[in-house]
Amino acid sequence: MKFLALAATLVASALVATAPAGAQSSVDLPHLFPAAARATGISAVRWVPAQSAYLFSLRDASGAVVVEYRLPIGHPHLQRGVLRVEETTTGVAPIDAGGLSYRTANPPAAALGALISPYDLAYSAQHDPLHTGTLLSHSLDAAARTVTLHVRDSYLSGGTPVVCEKRYALRLFGRALRIEASSDETVRDLAAFNHAGFVFGDGTALPAGGVALHVPYADMIPVFVASAPSGQRFAVARFLDWYASNASETPSVVPSVTGSSFRGETGSAYYRDGTNRLVAPIRETAWVVVAPRILDTLPVIDRPRSEYRLLCAERDVSQNGPGNRYDKARDWVVRARGCGIDDMQHIKWDWHKWPFNLNDPDYLPALPAPPFGTIWGTASDWLAFAQANADGGWGLAPYLAANMMDPGYPNLVLQVPGSVPGSIVLGANPAYDQSLCTRDANGALKKGWDTNLNLANTNLAGQGHLVDVQAPHTFAAKFASIAQGIAGPGGFLVGGAHVDAQTDVPAWIEIDQVRGSPASKTIAQNLVWREVAFQTLKDAMQGPLHGENSHWRYRAFESFAAGVLDGTSRKIPIHWSPAQGPPDATNRDYLVVPDYELGVVLRQSAAWFGMGWEYHFAGSAYPVPQSWSDGWHTTLLSYGHAPYFSTNGDVTNNYWNWRDTLRSHFLAHGLSAALRRDPPHEVRYEDGTGVERTLDEAVAAGMDLVRPRLVLRNASGLEVKLNHSLTTWSTAVRGTVVALPTDGFAGSSPSGLFAMSALNPSSGQRVDYAFEPGVSEMLDPRGVAQSFNGFPGALLPIPPGVLPAGTSVAQVVVVRDLRRNQAVYANGFSTGTSSLGAVPSLVALRIDADDTSTLSLGRLRIGLRAIAVDQNGAERDVTGIVQWSSAHPSVASVGRQGAVRALGLGRATIHAVLAPGLAAQHVVFVDANPQLGALDIEALSSRVVVAAFSTDSHCPLAALLVEEVGVPGLTLDLASPDPVGKLHRSALLGLRRGATYRLTPAALNAFGLAALGTPLVVTVP
Repeated sequence: MKFLALAATLVASALVATAPAGAQSSVDLPHLFPAAARATGISAVRWVPAQSAYLFSLRDASGAVVVEYRLPIGHPHLQRGVLRVEETTTGVAPIDAGGLSYRTANPPAAALGALISPYDLAYSAQHDPLHTGTLLSHSLDAAARTVTLHVRDSYLSGGTPVVCEKRYALRLFGRALRIEASSDETVRDLAAFNHAGFVFGDGTALPAGGVALHVPYADMIPVFVASAPSGQRFAVARFLDWYASNASETPSVVPSVTGSSFRGETGSAYYRDGTNRLVAPIRETAWVVVAPRILDTLPVIDRPRSEYRLLCAERDVSQNGPGNRYDKARDWVVRARGCGIDDMQHIKWDWHKWPFNLNDPDYLPALPAPPFGTIWGTASDWLAFAQANADGGWGLAPYLAANMMDPGYPNLVLQVPGSVPGSIVLGANPAYDQSLCTRDANGALKKGWDTNLNLANTNLAGQGHLVDVQAPHTFAAKFASIAQGIAGPGGFLVGGAHVDAQTDVPAWIEIDQVRGSPASKTIAQNLVWREVAFQTLKDAMQGPLHGENSHWRYRAFESFAAGVLDGTSRKIPIHWSPAQGPPDATNRDYLVVPDYELGVVLRQSAAWFGMGWEYHFAGSAYPVPQSWSDGWHTTLLSYGHAPYFSTNGDVTNNYWNWRDTLRSHFLAHGLSAALRRDPPHEVRYEDGTGVERTLDEAVAAGMDLVRPRLVLRNASGLEVKLNHSLTTWSTAVRGTVVALPTDGFAGSSPSGLFAMSALNPSSGQRVDYAFEPGVSEMLDPRGVAQSFNGFPGALLPIPPGVLPAGTSVAQVVVVRDLRRNQAVYANGFSTGTSSLGAVPSLVALRIDADDTSTLSLGRLRIGLRAIAVDQNGAERDVTGIVQWSSAHPSVASVGRQGAVRALGLGRATIHAVLAPGLAAQHVVFVDANPQLGALDIEALSSRVVVAAFSTDSHCPLAALLVEEVGVPGLTLDLASPDPVGKLHRSALLGLRRGATYRLTPAALNAFGLAALGTPLVVTVP
């Protein structure tokens, strides 16, 4: 206790001594920063007079240079205010013509005006031959390891001089260089001319053979890859931290490599600020990375895991499309459950979206009446559909349109072919309030989607109108009470929501620069407010939140969604240039590169589903053909995505017939769930000769990454091989020899899980087979009379009366449902079941916790999952069926889908009850202090000891407490935090060789609360 008190006092005293005057506690906001910023080593910055340059270097424990960025102050570019940064170990200049762009003309109120690059501003006579850029000063703050440049831009306009100033502050973090750019508000012309955003411009000296690529789901960040003269491969990336940006626009340049130059990142631009001035003050944080691995150049996701990650990792996703009757939707759910599909998240697409004039709140009756229209059925029809989902433990996610201010159609009757008679008369939305709608700088309403597209098959075709768009934070405040009514007392059972929101940098319709508008003024504000909106909606609906697919060129990036949205329909953005086609074209023609998705994104949320909607994947016809679904299955498994089904109900014109639905679910479910529970730590590309390569090696070798042969492995022993190539791949999966045709796959784990779509060694014909221990066994003979490993064996012939007479067994999917002890048969739109004995009874219930059971002020939520175990040991997720409760609601609450939320300090026991005698409990702890991760020794030598530890929240101060064993005294070594203060490093110099030290991590969070971690004892060699 004395040690704890002393350490806390030391850390607190250090914080007081180092905190700037007036410092305030900050909230735990996300940031974008590259993985390379967490690279280990000893960093330094120094001025080298002989080179007239600053050198930022990272060295390893032996003293060898890992990366070194040079800021050549004597270069003409920098002397004129144009950024140039060089990396000395590779010879590449990651920035050669970057910095703050400039606006040289007074633009129309709703336009950006003429944006001039920093290079053109400095050197192009067509803009202003009398322009001068002057480096006023440069300085090094040794304590902060930061170099600051102060530049003046002088511009002549109609004979009148205009003077503006800008600053750049550069600091090295790991292998990454951070550049903070700002404009000086005290030296400027507020009316027309000033700096107007950040652009990266050209990079140079990329050796021959350099390529530009984008990794799926990190699409707004192009990566440039080449070899240095030494033969060393390296990757370069540059991007902005949009969470720290005051920008309102995202102008883009198509990524390209021309000779030794490269360019093409999404840049920032400024529209108007909160007082309607033409330009806002510049506040930008840019990152530059030169690293040996492509993944080092891409951002980490800076937020805790989603509280629903564990729940969603097990589930498939289905989406009931627009214009479908509620009774047919209910019938589909009931039949799917009866056929053994237990783990499902179900989206009802049309509830608040189709058409837009039916959006909430224009037809929400007062509670306790449920919110519904009579468009697709009656009140009882809707409630029966909702109850069918709840009875099976399915999560039901109503579709909620983000555009909530549609004025509606006055006095029109909507009639859709096949709908229930008695459609409602539509009136104007009584909640419509133009003052809450987003406007452009001219004061005109910004517009959203055109409902003509959505009403094309109704009697209202051609009568659609543009929708006034409401800002996300206004939407959040407005919708919270509505969502509470939907999911709360008097509402109906749901398990989440699906919100019409993209997973990218916000589009222009969400930014409003008009003074007094409630809309966000900047992209950073919008991102933060949008996350508040999403979490508010999740809390109110008490379940996972799904969103739109990301398929927009330049802006798509999943760091904006992972951990906040729990699921997104996944389409790979494929095109950079409009000349290549629309950004939402089919996605079979771009790289299949799952490294970022599997290694980073899925660790935060695990309900990413499908490959976009079916027609986005490969232009599918309906119902989907089997040849199409082969590529669908192989691609979604390559990315660890969940099986996905569009449905318009249990009707014979459904998108997927029942044979396709059951085959897809049982074939892919086990492997998909295993990949999402425990994302692969190893992704390899087989080169056709048996050699497995990393992504960087595959790019270097020029391998075909549009049609690769993939190998995925995770820590549990799972191995999955997937063949996107056009030739058969003969290989082995955990000792089992398989022949994988095009779009074939096979996967196996030590638990007995096995699934494949491959050539059957006994027949030479392709067969689909899957065995998921304790869950199911499935076979689709694909039109050939064949079995695999003796299955389906005794389940054939098909019992009389189960399917229509004359049904060929070669056309039937057969499933053994181990949890219900039944056989299931499906052919086309027909299904049938046959009992295999008594249904196993449930005998136990347990609660699984995702990631942690301790919450701090920096992490307010965790997720629990309820698992029922039957007499045979088979398990079933019953999270949505049990009754959840907290014995200590003032400490922590729990929602109906197992999400725990911290409300106060202390200990809370969470209970789950399935039935009398079937109950479980789990204890969670809520602590004000930051939670410290284990201390990791990253370098240990006689010269230096580098130690690192993590915290679950931002800590402005962290330290390593150093005691030499057997020697009195305690030393405090302040740690260097990473860009967001969650990973902290200390480089201990001057320790005695052969001496033993006790190292204890300590940290103070933004609330001034201290914590100590577990000590680690090391001996200096």
